[in-house]
This record gives sequence, C-alpha cells and structure tokens, in this order.
Amino acid sequence: MDSAMITKLTPVQCARTPRFTTGSDWRVRDMALGADGSVALSGWHSGTDRTFIDILFIDPDCTNKCKIIFTEEFEKLPNSYTRLVSYISSGQIVTCCDDTIELINYNQQSTILSRTFSGKAVSMAVSEEEDQHIFVGLYRSNKVIVFSSSGLTELKTITLTGLQDGDSVFELGVMGAARTLCARTSGYKASVYNINGDVQTELTAMDHTRAWSIAVSSELMMVLWAPGCTLITAHHIPSLIEGGRHSSLADRDGGRHIVACFKIDRSSTIRIKDNRLITVHRFTGEVKEYGKEDIFSLPTLLPALSSTIDKTEVTKLVNYFTITSDQSITDIGTLVQRLTDAGSITPQNIVQLIRACKELNLQDAARILSIYQKQKYELSFPDVELRIKLLALEEENQGNVDTITSLEGRTASLEKELETTNQALQESNKTQTSLREKLTTTEQSLTKYEDTLANLREELQAQTRRLTQERDQTRDELDQTRDDLDQTRETLEKTTNNLHQAELKTAQESKALEEVLQQTKQALEEKEKAITESDVVQDSEDDGSEEHTAIKESTLAAGFGRLLVTVDEDLTLDSSLKVAMLFQLPPSNVDLLRRISLVETPGGKLLDILRERDIINMYDVTNLQKALMGIRLKRTNETVLVPYQESVSKHLFEEHRTPELLPWPEEEAEQTFEEEKQEDSHTEGGSSVVSGEPVKRYHNPSLEQMIGIEGGTISVAGVNLSVPGGALTENHVIAVEVVRDADMDLPGEDNRSRITPLIKLGPLKLEFKKPVTVTIPHSAVIPDVDRHSVIVYSGQQSEEDNKELVTWTEERSERGWRLAEDTVEVSLTCLGFLSISLVSEETVQRHIFRVVSFVDSITNPEEDIIITCCLCKDNDEEFKSLIEDHKSNLRLGDYATYQIVRSSKRSDLSATQLVMSLGLTKDSAYSISNGSSKQSDIDHVCEASRVSQQFRLRRKKDVCVDTTILDAKLTVRHGDNSTESVLQTKVRSLFISAESKRYLLQMLEPDVKLYEDLKLNIASQLNKHHCEKLCMYFGLAPGLRESILEARDVGMELMTILDEREVIMPQKMIALYEGLTGCDLNKIARKITEYTAALNKTDEQPKEQRITTTKKSKVKILMEEGFTKTDIIQALGLSQGRVDLGRKPLQDVGKHKERLQAMEPVMFYKEQFISAANGGDLSLPEAGILLLMPPGCLPKDRIVNLSVITGLDPAQLPGSGSRLCQIVKCGPEEPLLLKEPALLRIPHCGSVDTDTPIVTIYGGQSQGSTIDWRVMALTNGECRVEDHYFELEMKKFGMFCITIKDKSSIKKQMRALPLINKITSPTDDLIITLWLYNSDSVGHQCLLQEEAIQHGKIKLHQHSSFTLKPAKSQMSAQISIPTKDTFAVVDAETQDIDPEHLWTRTRHKVDFRLKNGGRDGSIVLNVLTKGLLRNTLFCTLKINIEIEKLLSPSSDGSHLFLRRQTPTAMVHSFDDMKRQLASRVDNETAVQIASILGLPADLKSIIRRSRTPGVLLLDKLVEKTIISAVRVSLLEGALMNNGNEEEAELVQRYRKENVVVSGLQAHH
Repeated sequence: MDSAMITKLTPVQCARTPRFTTGSDWRVRDMALGADGSVALSGWHSGTDRTFIDILFIDPDCTNKCKIIFTEEFEKLPNSYTRLVSYISSGQIVTCCDDTIELINYNQQSTILSRTFSGKAVSMAVSEEEDQHIFVGLYRSNKVIVFSSSGLTELKTITLTGLQDGDSVFELGVMGAARTLCARTSGYKASVYNINGDVQTELTAMDHTRAWSIAVSSELMMVLWAPGCTLITAHHIPSLIEGGRHSSLADRDGGRHIVACFKIDRSSTIRIKDNRLITVHRFTGEVKEYGKEDIFSLPTLLPALSSTIDKTEVTKLVNYFTITSDQSITDIGTLVQRLTDAGSITPQNIVQLIRACKELNLQDAARILSIYQKQKYELSFPDVELRIKLLALEEENQGNVDTITSLEGRTASLEKELETTNQALQESNKTQTSLREKLTTTEQSLTKYEDTLANLREELQAQTRRLTQERDQTRDELDQTRDDLDQTRETLEKTTNNLHQAELKTAQESKALEEVLQQTKQALEEKEKAITESDVVQDSEDDGSEEHTAIKESTLAAGFGRLLVTVDEDLTLDSSLKVAMLFQLPPSNVDLLRRISLVETPGGKLLDILRERDIINMYDVTNLQKALMGIRLKRTNETVLVPYQESVSKHLFEEHRTPELLPWPEEEAEQTFEEEKQEDSHTEGGSSVVSGEPVKRYHNPSLEQMIGIEGGTISVAGVNLSVPGGALTENHVIAVEVVRDADMDLPGEDNRSRITPLIKLGPLKLEFKKPVTVTIPHSAVIPDVDRHSVIVYSGQQSEEDNKELVTWTEERSERGWRLAEDTVEVSLTCLGFLSISLVSEETVQRHIFRVVSFVDSITNPEEDIIITCCLCKDNDEEFKSLIEDHKSNLRLGDYATYQIVRSSKRSDLSATQLVMSLGLTKDSAYSISNGSSKQSDIDHVCEASRVSQQFRLRRKKDVCVDTTILDAKLTVRHGDNSTESVLQTKVRSLFISAESKRYLLQMLEPDVKLYEDLKLNIASQLNKHHCEKLCMYFGLAPGLRESILEARDVGMELMTILDEREVIMPQKMIALYEGLTGCDLNKIARKITEYTAALNKTDEQPKEQRITTTKKSKVKILMEEGFTKTDIIQALGLSQGRVDLGRKPLQDVGKHKERLQAMEPVMFYKEQFISAANGGDLSLPEAGILLLMPPGCLPKDRIVNLSVITGLDPAQLPGSGSRLCQIVKCGPEEPLLLKEPALLRIPHCGSVDTDTPIVTIYGGQSQGSTIDWRVMALTNGECRVEDHYFELEMKKFGMFCITIKDKSSIKKQMRALPLINKITSPTDDLIITLWLYNSDSVGHQCLLQEEAIQHGKIKLHQHSSFTLKPAKSQMSAQISIPTKDTFAVVDAETQDIDPEHLWTRTRHKVDFRLKNGGRDGSIVLNVLTKGLLRNTLFCTLKINIEIEKLLSPSSDGSHLFLRRQTPTAMVHSFDDMKRQLASRVDNETAVQIASILGLPADLKSIIRRSRTPGVLLLDKLVEKTIISAVRVSLLEGALMNNGNEEEAELVQRYRKENVVVSGLQAHH
C-alpha cells in the first residue's frame, strides 16, 4: 500500500462520560454497541481496582455531549480488575469479571442471573444468531467457553489452535451465526478461527507494527494498528481466509483482502455496528463516532486498490475506457479521478469499473470493488429487498445494452443476406420454367407405371392368401411342439429333483468322509510322532498295521457322528429330561433343555452336554446305553448303540473308558411307562411324605430367622421387622408371615379402609425389652400423607382350646408411627397379629397391581390345561414372590399394570367386584370348562394385595393338539376400567412326563430335600407320649388324634398330617418350633433351629443367581419382541429394571424410526425420572424443546419422556393452518391428568407481525397406526407466541401440533437441500431430490437420516435458506445444465410447487432425473416464484457432481452381498434347500406363506397364477432380504405356523448342516 494515499477521517460526533475528568484514575477496558444506538463502556479504577459499567447516548445537547442511561460501580474482586460488557438484547447486557458472568436488565436496574465458571475471563463477544451464544476467552489459556444467553449454561469449550502456553485471547469477535471467530491474541496478531477452534488465517503487518484492537461486522474485520493507534484497515474475512494460514500487509497479495484503509484520532478500542464506527480512548474516556459513508469512500478505497493493480494493469484499464490525455496515466488514483470527471463512475456507482476489471481478469481488484459497491448499496438502500431489486435492474439494464449491440450487428448481416436472396430468386425463376417441361414428361410416364402397379397388386393378394394358409398350419405344429415341451419340462423337473436328492446324500456322505479323513490325518500325524520318538525302526509289517489302525479310528469317528444324529432324532423333551435326571445334571442345564425344545429337538444339546462332561465319548457310550435302557428306549439302544459299541476294539475302549455313573438295569425290574404311571397315581393316594415326592406349594410369604441379643432384621415380601440390640435376653427363632387370604374375622367396621394384608409375627406373645419397628408396604395411592392417619389393630390368640379365636385391640396413631406414600411404620413390644386401616379424609383410594398369567405343564394330550391369572401389588418384592410360587410353570408373556379406584364410602356399592374373563378364539381346539368369568371382592383384593383365578381348558374331540396354537385373551375389569392381555403359546411345548415333572419340581425347589430330611429326623425322635402332647397343643380333632396314636410310626403319621394341613412347610416351621418348646422338647426343637440356619445359608448364593436370572430374563423377553440388546440395556437402566416402563421408549422409537440400529436413539428422544414432590425439567438441546414441570405437578413419581415426531404422512396431520414447528410428544402414554400445568416450550421458524396471532393447538393420542387429533380449548395466556418459540401450558400428556390460522401476518424461514442417489455403474441415471423444509435443526437432521437409511441418498450441497412470504403467485423449481455433454434432463426442467404445501407441511420434495453421460459436470438449481411481470428468485444452488464419489460397491442388493460373503458350500446347500422346498409348495400354500411374511397383495396375486409358485415365492423372499443363506428363521416359523411341518423340517435340516445359520426364535 502507498502510505501517501492514506487519508485521515474526521469524527462525526464526540463525547466523554462524566467520570473521566482531568486527572481521573478511571480506565476503559471494553466497549459494546447496542442496536438502539447506545454505547456501553466498562473499565476499572487504577487506584482502588473497583470496576464500572456506563451506558450512554452521544447527544450534542447534553453535558459532555453524552446522555447517561445506566451506570453502576462494582466492588473489587480478589484476583481481577478486568470487567467486560456486551449487549444481549434491548434492555439487557451481559458482563463478565474474573470467573463470574452476569445477565443485567439495565432498564430495571437489576441483575437477572449470575453464574460462575472455571477460569479467568479476559475477552467476551456475543453472536448475532437467533439463539444468541456468549463466547468468553480465558486469561493465559487457549480456551474459549460458550454460554447460552437464556440460562447462562455452559454449552461447550472451544480450544484455539496455534496458541502457546501462557498466551491469551485479548479480544473476540463473532461473524455470522457463530460460525467464524475473530480474535486478537498474544503477539498482537489478528487471527480468524472456525467454530471448532481451528485457525483459518493469522494477519500481521510490517515490522514493529501490531494489532491493537479489532472490530467485526457482517463479513468485515477492522484492525487498529500500533504504534500510534491511528491506522485502521478493513479486511474482507472470506478473502482473508482464502489467502492461507498467514497473511501480511507487507506482501503484495496481502492487499487483495483489504477493502478500506484510513487514519483516525488516537484511540484504544474500536467497535463497528450497522453504519457506525465508534472509538474510545482508554485514559481520557473520549468516545468518537465516524460515519460509514466516510469509511467506505473512494479515498479510503484507493490505498487498498493500489496494492492489487500495477502500472501495466492501469494501462490496460486506460485502453479499455479509451481515455485520451496529454499526460500518461500510471497510477490507479489518477485513473479513478479521470473516470469520475468523465462521469463513467461515481462514488456511489462503480459498476463499469468492476465490469472492466472482470473482463481484464483483474480478479483481486474486482473483488475489492464489489465489496465496496455492496457497502455503498447498504448505505444508500438500507432495505434489503430494495437493494436486491436494484441489483437486478442494473443487471437487466446491462443485458439490454448488450442485446441492442448484438441486434445492430444482426441487422447489417440480414441486409447482406437480402441482396443475396434476390439474386437467387432470379435464378430460381429460370429453373422453374425448365422443371415445368420435365413435369409434363413425367406425368406421361406415371400413367404407364400405374397400370403396372395394378397388375402387381393382384399378384400380391394371391401371395398373401397362400402365406396365411401356411401360417395357420405352422401354428398348429407349434402348439403340438409346445405340449411336447411341457411334458419334457415336467420330466426334467422330476429328474432334477431326483438329482438334488442324490446330491444331498452325496453331500452328507462327503461330510462323513471329511470327518473320516480328518481322523485319518490325525492318526497318521500321531504315527509319525511315534516313529520320531521311537529308538528302534519297526519293520514294514508294523507300519501297515498302524495305518490300518488309523483308518479304523477314522471310520469309527464317522460312525460316532452318525450315532449322534440318530440318537438326537429319537430323543424327545421328556426322554431328554429323564436322562438329565439320571445323570443329575445341574438345574441350569435342565432349564436350557426346556427352553431349547421350543426351537428344536433337545437331544442334540443333551448329547453335547454329556460329551463336555465326559459322560460319553467316541470309544465308550455305555453310560448312554444304561440311561436309554433305564428310560425304556430299547429300540434305539439295540439298533444304534449296541452295534456301535461292539465295533469299538477292546483296547481302545479300555484306554478311553469313561467313569461308570449308572449300574446296568435289571431285566426283572423293567416296567412300562403305563405301569409306572399307575404306581405314581397309587402312591399319590397315600402319604406324600412317606413316598418322598415333593409337593408343589402356593404358600404365603414367610421367613424364619434366628435373632440373638445383638438384634437383627427380617425382611420378606417388603415387610421389614427390625429388632434393636438388647431387646431380647436370649436367642429366639422369629417368624414373619404375610397372610394373603386370612380365614379369620378381621377387625374394623369398614373393609374398604384396610390398606395392608394381615401380618403374623411369631412366636406369639413374645415380649421385648425395647420396642421393635415393623415396616409394612401398603397398596393405596395417597396424594397427601399428612392429611391421613392409621388405626393399628394388634391381635393375640385365645388361651382357650379354640386357637383360631383372636382378640383384637385397637390403637390409634401414636408412639412415632409414620405413614409414608408406600409404607406404614409402627412400633411394638409384643409379637402377634397386625392389621392396619386408613383414617382418610379422601373419598377415593387408588391401588396399582400387576397382571400376570401362568400355564401348567401337561403329561398327556387328553389332560386339561390350567391357566392361572394373578394380580399382585405393583412392587418388585411382591412380584418376585409370585414368580417364586409359580416357578415350575411357564409364564405367558410379561406383566401389565392395572389401577383399581374404589370409594371409601360404605354407601357406594358400585363396582364391588373385580372380574377376570378369559376368551378363546372361535376356531380354538379348547373350551373353558369351569366358567370363563371369575369374580373377586374388591375389598379383599386391595387388602390382601394378591388374588389368583384359575381357568380350566378342556380339549375338544377330534382335534389334533400337537400343532395347536393356544390363543386366548384375558380381560380384567372393575367398573368401567378394564385392561386386556393376549396369552399365546404352542400346546406341544407344554407336554412333559410325570417323572420329569417330579424331577423339575425337585430341581426348582432345592430346599425340599432338607425339609424331607428334617421331617424324618423329627419323626424318628417322637414317641407316642410326645405325639399326644403335640396333638393337644395343635388342637387336632379326637378322631384324628386316635388315628395318629394307633399308627405303626406315630411320629411319621403326625408329621404327615401337619404337612398336609400346611401347619408346617419348607419356609414355615415356627408353629412346630413353638409346639416342641411348649411341650418341653427343647432338644428336638434345636433341630428346627439348625434347619433354619442351614436354609438361610443355602439361600444366599441362589438368591444372587435368581437376581441375575431375573435380569437376563427381562433382556431376553424384550429381545424376543424384536428390540436390540444395546437399546434394551439402556431402556432397563433408565426404568430401573422395570420391563413395562422400559418397553415404552423402545416402542416409541420403533414407531418413528424403522431401523433403530442405524439411528442415534437419544438425538430427539429423551426420558428422565421426575419427582412429584420436587418437579424437574426435561429438554432436548438439539431441538431446542424444553418441558418444565413444577413441584406438585405429577400425582406420583414418573418416568417422563419427550420426543419429536417427524416424517408423518400428510394425511395424518391435523387441520390446515400454517405449521411453523415440529410435532412434539410428551409421555407417559396413559391418560394422566396433571395437578398443575406444565410449561412446554417449542421453537418455531417464523416471524409474526401481529401481537396476538390466532393459534390452534391440536392434542393427539395414538390409536394403533393412526393418530386421534382433537382441537384443545384454550383460555387467555395458555399459549404464548414469542419471537422464536411457542410457550404452551400443558395439562395432560400426549402429542401437540401448533398451527397459525392466518398466514398473512407471518413469514416462514425455510431451507433448500439437494440430495442425490448412489449408483453402481458410471452410466446409471441420477435422481436429484430437492427438499424444501422448515428451517430447524430437527427437521434437517431427521431428513438426512431418513434419506440416508431408507433410500441410501447422500447430501449433494450445503443447504440454502430463504424466507417464505404470503403470496398468491405459483412457485417452481428449475434445473439447468451449463455443460450439455455431461448430463441431460429426462423429465421437465421446471416443476411447479404449490405454496400451500409449504405452509401446511413441514417438508416438501421435488425430484429431477438426469441421463448420465459418465463424466463429471455441474448443475444449477433455482427456486423462484412466477409473477405477472417478473420472477422472484428465492435461492440458487450451483453444484459440481463427481461420478466417482457416487459409486457404491454394496448397492446391488443384500442377498447378492451375502452370496459373495457366504462360503460356496453353504450357497449350494441353500440353493438345494430352495429347490426341494419349491417342488413341495403349491399355489395355495405359497399364497398363505406370502401372507404370513407380509408380501403385498399384487405379488400374492402373481404367485397365485404362477405355474411355479414355490420358485417365485422363494425368489421374492430372497430379493426382499426376508431370507438369505444365513437367515431362514422367518421362513421356518411361517411354515410351522401354517402347518407345513415336513417342509419346515427341510429348513431345519439345512440349519443343522450349516451351523452359522440363525435358527427360529421362540415367541411367548
């Protein structure tokens, strides 16, 4: 730059704040400019280190020429005197000092919000985007913290690259929507960074010159240079970034980004906003304002322009403008002056100079001039639309000038063409005369040709008749040939099927031979090893013998493989369980056999377990022989195992012999299964204790535990008994029992006030020296526990003979009794019965239960199926207890929650019964024999907290049960409130033998053996006298007493009767303990104490295992429903292990995101636990959505979810108003009213001109695949429309869609985004999709994900934003191709767009198909409106397309991809299976399978008419990736459900032969 050309500007206005008087110690640190024209100054006092903020207007009429509107001084902080200030909005500023940031309303003189952060602030800037962000630079650090302007929350931290340790960012500026940062850093450099902190460029000056202050506005950055602090350069930031990492004013290229250069009065800090440049002096506090008209003028432009244009280029410009002068023009300043004098350019219009620079390829100069012209337009025309129109008019004017010039040249050329045409016309007249003569001669010749043509036509007709006869004859012959071909094809298909079967057998034999060869190879390797280690070389005879032995072992291995396959097919579930019982396999293996039987035969898994445990091997299968003989499988043993074992040589058998686990069964001891069943039924009629058979029990939850003088705690089913130390003087066995169904009269006048089950604490009447605490869970939903109290009834049995008589004592709330939301806590000094009632001021009580169903196993097809439907309290302990009672049964699905609401008024007799109904389908193979509806008293249900009902299903006659699906629907109803559950299972999976049933009960009740041993031990020590005392103690009837005393074994008879009457049970021995101690049989009573201690020890480890099993079962349940394991673990962690709450987020995500594994599930969906007492807030930061729930809003603690619904079909959208925001969904889904309104804030993409727009809010609820939308009635203040968001007072959960009825008062911000498809060949057609959608991050990210996942499309260009205004004109999208030899538009180049779609929807798309020439090229996309006089352009996208980047190697179909990655042998096996299956499937079966697998109706019609339906069906399934070589589970399940078991066995056999193929998944 030429320093002589730099001019100095004169300030427009000057002012000084009152605090800066002569000799003042105040200093200015920071300055900010407000949108209202105000100036904010901040600084410190050098003597006291106090800080200040002054906000003023420059007013020449006021004292010191400034008007102060806000001033405040701040106390000194310990470590800093730096105070920074920036504007947030009108009336609000943000200030930062040391580690504190504050938001201040200077109109109200109050601090709104204050936050602290880690670090020490040295600079600050605020972005100009809608959701403003605050950027704070830290002292001696390269970190910049980003805060939100609304809540001053830390959003992220940006690390600036290129700074060394100890460097600081002394000044910050933000360009645009927080996408570019400008900073003045240590070393006095002006640097530009992107939003990630990466340095774009660093600006330096000449030696000893450094950047002293920077100011950022739009695309410009102004730098005040030191020393002197008077020189300012204005830089175009995009050009500065293009210059590279380092830019210097000393270089010639450094001037290409400078658009102005001038000098000012000495200053310390500069700021620019709109058309004002404000400077301030640090020590004097003098504020000066410079006009933008002076900044961007020709004198300030010339220094920057002179650095880009040399003398040669100036000469080119002189020649371009044809300037004649007496003196030569050598510099750009003189040239500009001449052009100004000549009127070619003006200070306001330099368009001709810009055009000249572009045509002469002076790009740097043209860029600087264009920026200058843009700034002048902004000054002259502040209205943006007016500037756009002016530019368009100038371009149109220049186009008209060019058109006139071209037309003049065209006129001259046309005149020359006219003369040439006249000469040609004269020559044409001469030629016409000669042609007339030739025409006469030609007509004569034509007459002769017509006669000849008539003769030829007659000959042609005769020839046509002859060819028609030959064609008919050929067609008949062709039909005959086709019939012969059909017969040949049928014969060929039969031959092909036979060939496939032969190939399958050959493959099986090849597999066996491969195993033989492998064994042979191993034997030969062992032989070579033996030869190497041997010292003596054996002769050739020995070698031949060893080779023979190796081959024999290989043959033996092949035979062993065939043996395993044969035995696997013969072993059923029942026989497998019997074998497991004989070998005493652990319960985990037994449970695995039961579960795998739902998928395939369990025999293979059993044999694998036996081989792993070394029970059988290739040389010894005698243990398996003994087991099969023991379970009466003689045929398998004699035909398979015996011949195989005989083929094994004796020395190999002895060398590899397995441990002998079973004795050989005796022949005379064998009996048939029917005889065994008769013996079992005979034994069951007698004493179950003597036979030793375990009995399945459904008992009340109880626990007995030894408590010593040090105290202890007993917990069962949520009931907790806490005994403090010193309460007992000696050790006692204390029992806690929760009585579900009490057979005694309970106290209290009103059953509806009872909220807990009956609690029995034993030993009865045991007194404590200190009070003990009992905590009991209750099932009532109590909104405000402080308004309620309880009545505690304590009971003791009578001392008389009638032990069932209980005397009750009523006690009101006292002694620290406490009623909580879920529990009641009371204090006692004597053990006995407890019953608690609620003294309530409320008229309604709520109880929440879980509904779960079980089904019993059956031993034969004729046996009835018993389904047990249970309700238990919504508590994990109660639920675990219920599962424990039914652990030998199969559970039908997961539980469902159900709420019972009952009135506490005795006069309210409505809905006093809880009804359970079971319904079967019309075509069911079963009928309900004991009534399809069961009733329970509602008071009993709420009091006992558990109720069960059984339904007996009887098989109909002449129905095949093996393949029957049991399909039932359970309905639970109380009044108008009801819930339904679908119960479904396969009947054949319930079959089990009586022996296996007893074995399973033993495995699932591990404490039964200890219990039986204890009974035998006690019975052996009881004599007749002891039994007589115990009979009197337990109050047995005289007749029963006599039968006991007359028995041969009185002790065993007494124990049997007590067990049958459930006086004693495995977990309930306290009654017998009290009886023995009461009869002074303390030595025998110690046996019970030892049994209780041993039982507690054995329960510790299984308890942990049961917890693990429970967790695994929850994951497995949800995996069987189709969810992925990763999502399930996240959902269960969020719901604290509850399956019902965990399923909801999984289902919500599945509804709106078809392929969950490719999504980020937490991007626009979030769940959070909200406390009813404390409330809370839930937000989606990416979407800008916020839900505020005040304390007391929820009636109970809940998991609340918040999500965004995108991509809905237009038919599912409500109303017809303008949509400015996305649809938001708040959960849970159940209809739950809120006690207090919650505040829902949804951002929108519009700007509203009116203060009170007409807003319509729709509330929606999911109804299957549809949404039920209803207009919500609103009052004043329930929905507020702010600048950038809607604020809605939400009274219940659901979906919310907000529209504005009148669009004439709003403008809508939209985006245009082009996408393109991937191709497999360089010449494939290209599909360009132009999406027009609301300008919000939610719609943008969801659109990219949906298009990428569902259609495989990729982004072609960055989106472009535009504003949609109300207008009646039609819109359109245009595509143009500058290079015609690259692409060609297949359809129309212009497509109309209905503007109403853009208003009433959140997205709209337009597709263009291009013919691809295989070369890279460019296209241009325009979105515009069609007006009467001219078109209005919304946006233009210039796009370069590179064909190589669009090629996708895996886009040829997933089935072909699998074929490339799958082994060749498996592919051939898969093709063989398809051919065999296709030959067995007829048209009707193929259509049924297609319906099960969800193929469309038109495809099913084609399959119905096809001559080869099986082939067509399988091809379509492979094409749609429903099946593949490694996934056949859906096909196997469809065949089984349709009753095609033989065809399903083909698929199952294929799975067994190929171990990596996924099998059928079980669904309960």
